[in-house]
Amino acid sequence: MDHQIFISYASPDIDIIENLKDHLKTHGINAWVYSRDKTIAEDMWDEIIIKISDSKVMIFSVSESTVNAEGQSEELKIILSKIKEADISDKILPVVLRDTEFSSLPAELRKINGERLDIYNIKSFARNIVKRFFPELVGEYSNKEWHFPKPGDWLEITELDEQIEGYFDIGDSLYFRRISPIGLFECYSPKINELFWIFHENVKPKIDNLEGLFVPWEFSISGMVHFERMGYRLYHEQQAANNE
Repeated sequence: MDHQIFISYASPDIDIIENLKDHLKTHGINAWVYSRDKTIAEDMWDEIIIKISDSKVMIFSVSESTVNAEGQSEELKIILSKIKEADISDKILPVVLRDTEFSSLPAELRKINGERLDIYNIKSFARNIVKRFFPELVGEYSNKEWHFPKPGDWLEITELDEQIEGYFDIGDSLYFRRISPIGLFECYSPKINELFWIFHENVKPKIDNLEGLFVPWEFSISGMVHFERMGYRLYHEQQAANNE
């Protein structure tokens, strides 16, 4: 199997790295992770050298465990050698895990813009990896002209950020109600059965698979208008009472 990404990590960080690998896979990206992809019959370092050489992108993750990870130290030497030979410093991504400081990065990588990865941003992190290094896989919609929806239209989530990834996945449906003064979309989500504010850059009009989508009346456009009118009426009644 071809692997587009090689991920270097310390053994105690295996859970978050394997989680990242799985999320990259949902976008069609194969990441080589030693715990999952090593070949028993192969010499360990021969295989690692081959995988680093064949990968289009190399992720070097750093945590408090990295300083004592001899394997990572050797992998870094191989990665730096490949960078020097092929002049591809833009193909390595330093990543600090959890609350690790960027100053913990190896000196050779500190001048390269890095990213932070923790359990709360794995989905959006994986998505950003695809957009940054494999834009051809993002999809054609990102290049199309945006058209604002009408109240009552159905939308589909196309991008994730740290604010929404804990609630949604790519492809989830949202019922559009209105736009806020600062440009956020107020939507009803069948998945969480609640209203939610979302950036318009993260959605597109949903034109397929509309069958079965349902909006409770209180979250519908007519429900929204009813409750707003009721609120205005109560406000005016209160004002009238105060003036008596």
